[in-house]
Amino acid sequence: MHVLMMSMYAAMAAVVLATVDPKSETTRQRVIHGLKIFGSFLGIGLLLSWVLFPIPW
Repeated sequence: MHVLMMSMYAAMAAVVLATVDPKSETTRQRVIHGLKIFGSFLGIGLLLSWVLFPIPW
């Protein structure tokens, strides 16, 4: 469930950030930038969860 919610947030944030990016001039550039943002959100989130998992809080 948590990964699904993280993916939904990453998708919504990627759409907004790719849409308002002033450097992207064409739709293709916006889509590529949005996919990079989406991948970054998921990758960093999964990496942090993997690193922080063994820490006993």
